[in-house]
Amino acid sequence: MALDLKRLVQEPSETLNVEYKDWIDPSTSAGMGKIVKACLAFWNSGGGHLVIGVKHDPSLGKLRANPGGALATAGSLFDSDQIPQLVNDYAHTKLEIKVEFAEIDGTQFPVISVPNGVRHPNVARKPIKEDGKTILKEDVVYVRSVEANGTVSTAEARRGDWEYIIRVCLNNHEADIGLFLQRHLTPGHIRNIGEFLSAGTKDVPSSDPESVTLLNNGRDRFETIQKGHGIDLSPYGFFEVAIVVPISETGQPNKKFLRHLMTSKKSHSGWPLWLDSGQFGDTQSHPRVNEKRWEAWVDLLNKEVTYGLPTLDFWIADPAGGFYHRRALWEDGSSRRQGASGPKNILNPGMQVEQVMDAFLTAQAFARAMGTTDPGTLLDFRFRWSGLRGRTLGSTQGFAVLLWNCGPANDDIVTTHCGLPLDAAPSSLYQYAWEATAPLFRAFDGFEFEVTIIKGIVDAFLAQPTH
Repeated sequence: MALDLKRLVQEPSETLNVEYKDWIDPSTSAGMGKIVKACLAFWNSGGGHLVIGVKHDPSLGKLRANPGGALATAGSLFDSDQIPQLVNDYAHTKLEIKVEFAEIDGTQFPVISVPNGVRHPNVARKPIKEDGKTILKEDVVYVRSVEANGTVSTAEARRGDWEYIIRVCLNNHEADIGLFLQRHLTPGHIRNIGEFLSAGTKDVPSSDPESVTLLNNGRDRFETIQKGHGIDLSPYGFFEVAIVVPISETGQPNKKFLRHLMTSKKSHSGWPLWLDSGQFGDTQSHPRVNEKRWEAWVDLLNKEVTYGLPTLDFWIADPAGGFYHRRALWEDGSSRRQGASGPKNILNPGMQVEQVMDAFLTAQAFARAMGTTDPGTLLDFRFRWSGLRGRTLGSTQGFAVLLWNCGPANDDIVTTHCGLPLDAAPSSLYQYAWEATAPLFRAFDGFEFEVTIIKGIVDAFLAQPTH
């Protein structure tokens, strides 16, 4: 799903790859320094977005849009050519900068985006000073960093930041190697290599049923809340995922823990799993503690939304290392909203692969945020799709793959299992995405995608801007 600029402004949440600033003037030294420093930090941290016109409101205790402080000439000051030129005038290595605007009630909020792709850290080749104060330092590596209290900031790289910087660089180098191999290998070679690589890691010992227990307990908790709300969900199918992250020490379900999780992950989806709903205007959607675990219930199925699709999400985040998410299938919400033939008629394979990828990337980020650093750590995933019977594989948006003999499904529920190494590079994740979704697609009259098709979906997903 493409980046939703309006949601970045209307529901602000500072993360490693989203930074907010109140209105600043890029023609001043102070404004230039803040923009260049943020762009360098995003480049060194895997990409991100600087959103202008959002400030912290002490009375609310959170970020909010500040249209009253808008600059009348914001459109010309944040010109799509001048801002990249400004940043690259100070950056040692040229950056690709994109400037867009989120227009809300007549106010244009600038959003400056920096893509992922760093192969080596970037620094400022000259300083910016104002009134004797150095705003941007020369030859300093800036990064997006999480403080001990969970607060995210742009700062000079410290000893603890270098492991993350190096990992981002190495992952992008591995992607280069993957593209080289793809150009020189046939689809059959890629499929055989993928089956060989996944053979040694896909089986988590069956004697450990923790992920199965978590999957079922999460569903039970969901149904308890559903009954309390009196909601009829029979028209909808569901996607579920349970993840077990091995940790050495259980933390506490406090706000510091939640904040650390939410700021650790980067999303390629406009509506990610484990969505940070703490800034939503509807307080019923805010995360809350239940039985020593954080959980959130976000119901937009019957509400008019200005972005995305009507959906219902429920998630659990346990400091003991258990994570669960259940989501109403977007295909059903889309068909109901658009007046199509009705829900439960199709399943979009591209959407399912993207949700699995979102789960993979989020789990890796959560594991590292909780102190799991051993590269050999295996993250245990259980996926479940329900409400499948009678559906055929099809597309609701942007999935340009011709499908033959793919349905209808006879089974109503499909559960899959996958083990993902903590240090698995993004360029290798398509192998695991194929493994996690192949049993699902086989339920549609034995249909099976080539690994190369799944790789294409994954590559397109990873190419989307993070936020």
